[in-house]
Amino acid sequence: MGTTRGNERGVRSQSREVVAMPAGSSKKRERQYEHIKDSYRERGVSKDEAEERAARTVNKQRREAGETKKK
Repeated sequence: MGTTRGNERGVRSQSREVVAMPAGSSKKRERQYEHIKDSYRERGVSKDEAEERAARTVNKQRREAGETKKK
């Protein structure tokens, strides 16, 4: 029986969660997303992985800056 490979943080998952820039993001955050995504692509990261990492990074920064809705 095989084992499931986890991501870099050691979290194990059977399927990948889709993370994208939310609708209504500012132009600044959209530019930031593109810049981060392009940077990962230049380092040889796959397109899908680069998009996910960029979205997660920008969403984290939006959260820390208080730009997201509170639940």
